[in-house]
Amino acid sequence: MNQQAVGFDVSVASGDDPIARFLTTLRARYQLAEPALDRAARVAAESHVRIDRVLHHLGLAGEDTIVDTWSAVTGLAIVGDGEIDRDTVEHLGISRSFLAHTRCFPCSNEPDRIRLAVEDPLDAFAPAALAAKLGRPVERVLIRTSLLEALLQPSDGQAPTDGQRNFAATDEGIGHDLDRLRDLASDEPVIRFVNAMIDRAVDLRASDIHVTRTSHGSRLRYRIDGVLRDMEPPPAGMHAAVISRVKIMSGLDIAERRLPQDGRTRVSFRGRELDLRVATMPHAHGEGVVLRLLDRTAVPLDLRTLGLSPHVVTPLSAALERPNGIVLVTGPTGSGKSTTLYAALRTIQGPSKNIVTVEDPIEHYLDGISQIQVSRQIGFDFANVLRAILRQDPDVIMIGEIRDRETAIVAVQAALTGHLVLATVHTNSAAGALPRLVDMGVEPFLLASCLRGVLSQRLVRTLCPQCRQPAAFRADDPMAAPGSIADAFEARGCAHCAQTGFKGRSAIAEFLPAADEIRDALLRGADAATIDAAGRRHGLIPLIEDGRDKVREGVTTTAELLRVSGDDGG
Repeated sequence: MNQQAVGFDVSVASGDDPIARFLTTLRARYQLAEPALDRAARVAAESHVRIDRVLHHLGLAGEDTIVDTWSAVTGLAIVGDGEIDRDTVEHLGISRSFLAHTRCFPCSNEPDRIRLAVEDPLDAFAPAALAAKLGRPVERVLIRTSLLEALLQPSDGQAPTDGQRNFAATDEGIGHDLDRLRDLASDEPVIRFVNAMIDRAVDLRASDIHVTRTSHGSRLRYRIDGVLRDMEPPPAGMHAAVISRVKIMSGLDIAERRLPQDGRTRVSFRGRELDLRVATMPHAHGEGVVLRLLDRTAVPLDLRTLGLSPHVVTPLSAALERPNGIVLVTGPTGSGKSTTLYAALRTIQGPSKNIVTVEDPIEHYLDGISQIQVSRQIGFDFANVLRAILRQDPDVIMIGEIRDRETAIVAVQAALTGHLVLATVHTNSAAGALPRLVDMGVEPFLLASCLRGVLSQRLVRTLCPQCRQPAAFRADDPMAAPGSIADAFEARGCAHCAQTGFKGRSAIAEFLPAADEIRDALLRGADAATIDAAGRRHGLIPLIEDGRDKVREGVTTTAELLRVSGDDGG
């Protein structure tokens, strides 16, 4: 590997030095802070490792940031997984040991050239060697480290690489040797794997990363569009080191492996800050960790952007325009409730309104809105925060979740005393939220007085627009009963959607208005089914019907609708 310019003074880097141009471009594109660059320069000088690698290893710049910057500096294209022909290696007769040593991989074998994906754009040896061996020009393209690692993984029956040998039996042998575990967590292969794991998750729009240990070894999964997908796991023996690396990043105790721990950290990806919520858990075969990725810049600012239908947006917007009362959003975990509330706040935000949120945790930061993080460890819970907020002259209050009697009562009291309250509740339907609050201890007449409406929602995966195809009518389709509609389109799979047939998610929802009949039913102690029936007489379109509209429009499929809706609309 080319090791030129391993360490230098950032402040004097200039001229035609490619490393200097790399840093200049990195500053201009991603606004990397000078203290971070200074720190990386010191480490580069002390370790004799080139500064672009140091930036990645320290977590100061993600692999996509590094690759994008080198692409801008050198003019080389970046190759994706779908553009690589894995059989090219065998066709050309190139040994994988050579590719592993030179950190490159041939993408395609064309009559007039060879496309070669390289990790290091400054290394001229591998392209020159292959051009001499094959007698054809070699065109270089750039490749992400994580993708290159996956391509270089040995096939079954091949001998493990040196890096894999170094980690063999590590998980079983560390015992309680914390110094060794801490050293392993700081090793370059571990840092590189964790950084690549996070970068790849963000690149694939994953919401969660799951690293677990089974009887057969490590398992890595990403939750993409609400569905878990298996990915390439850590190399053999690296599991404990990867978990420890994540713990170190998030400020957790690597010595504690018997109890769950929660932490938080922040990473940089393509010039923007990403928050990671980290939760560890001891399992039967070893410790596991789940990382929740929170991208502050990814919140849609408009209710229609979420996919909500006009028959939902119209009454919801009317409820949000009221100066006081309570608007509830319901649904299971991961159904987009918080995102809907953020979009609602953006809808009503203005200089004349003091908007305050109470959250656990704060998932996205909104300019111009006061957001408060709950801390139960010091007694700063939802109810106590709400009482304090009421002395701060708020106009609008958003409550991350109503989960106990005290919070529910304070929320209703706030709605009755001239404030507009937005909150989430965990129920399966809009109608079910009202009996739920009554069960918590809220008086029915108080809830009836301040209720403005209830939204219930789910998220369905949307068909990839690049590869969806018209679907033929099937008589056995579960949605093909009278009054329903079969699939308009079906999933196919392509490089744009990672062969899943789906890309992104859209909301399906129902809105329960605060009609007089519904208030009367609440006062009589009616159950959710009775309230739902009253809601339908006053304009509530069931969630399953809203989903059928999405199927008719070609947004999603019946199978996906049934997966997320369950028995709703029965």
